[in-house]
Amino acid sequence: MSDITEHIMAGDHDDDLDTIIDAVRSRGKYLDTVTHRTIQIGDTVRFNDQASPKYMVGLTATVVGKSRTKVDVELEEGVGKFEGGVPINTPMAIIDLEK
Repeated sequence: MSDITEHIMAGDHDDDLDTIIDAVRSRGKYLDTVTHRTIQIGDTVRFNDQASPKYMVGLTATVVGKSRTKVDVELEEGVGKFEGGVPINTPMAIIDLEK
C-alpha cells in the first residue's frame, strides 16, 4: 500500500476526504480522456480488472471503431457470449492500450 493510502486509512486526512475523492475522480476522467485520444483504430488493447464478465480480464482485442466515449473492439479469440466475431462496444475504463 502506498504512503498516501496508509495515511488516509489511518485517518490523517479525514477533514479532506471529500476533496481527495473529487481529485481522484477528476484525475480518472482526465486519464480516460487522454487514453481515448491516444487509442487509434488498429491498436491492440487488453481488458483490465474492471471488465465484466470477469472472464474478459486479460483478453486482447483490436480497436475497430471509436466514438466519443467508447471504442469498438474485436477479440483475438472469441469467448463466452462474445464468440461470433462481432465488435464489442466497450467503455474506455475497462481496457488498456498494449505497449
